[in-house]
Amino acid sequence: MLAGTINAFEKDYGGYPGSCHAGAPVVSFGGTDGRGWADAHGHAAFLPRYVQEIPPYDGWKWPYFYDAGPDSVTDVPALGEPVALHFTLCSWGSDRADGGGVDAGVGSFSSISAEWCIGGTPVNVGTEKTHCYQTDIVWGDTGFLQRPGGVQRRC
Repeated sequence: MLAGTINAFEKDYGGYPGSCHAGAPVVSFGGTDGRGWADAHGHAAFLPRYVQEIPPYDGWKWPYFYDAGPDSVTDVPALGEPVALHFTLCSWGSDRADGGGVDAGVGSFSSISAEWCIGGTPVNVGTEKTHCYQTDIVWGDTGFLQRPGGVQRRC
């Protein structure tokens, strides 16, 4: 759901929320008061325009993590700040830590996000499947970069 709302934002503003919004979306999109940031006209840029409330936690009761980049060179006039060309959204899995699991070929959120947010083309896009509860689940732009597949197990 959250990735879909970020994609709706992209359709309106020509990019994803910029790198200044990296972190837990419940704070970086919603702000400490939960009202979100305002666009150049003083209107809500994300809340409640795209979603009434940002889901604060993944299935393991841990905050999602958002990363974005590279940012546009100039501010988007309607938004009053730059937008990003790519984004990643992550659930850190049951171990609540970047990386985790022992599946061969499966990367950490940091390594996937760094590669994706720079060039937008990590190796094996959409083919990296994890079978470990501890392994990060990563969404980038319009699809999974690393996702669960098959029977999940504790590794």
